[in-house]
Amino acid sequence: MNDRAPVTHDLHARSAVRALVASQIREVANAGMGDADILPFWFGEPDEVTPAYIRDA
Repeated sequence: MNDRAPVTHDLHARSAVRALVASQIREVANAGMGDADILPFWFGEPDEVTPAYIRDA
């Protein structure tokens, strides 16, 4: 796996932000996206409905 995501455009961010390494979880998700054999349980997508009292907050 690659330690950093490729930069395809000029970033206007502080050097500390540009130096951040890519998340390995993101690398795994990127590898599986678009694959019909992989269930898309991506980030923030649970298989249960959020309770109404939380949605209404």
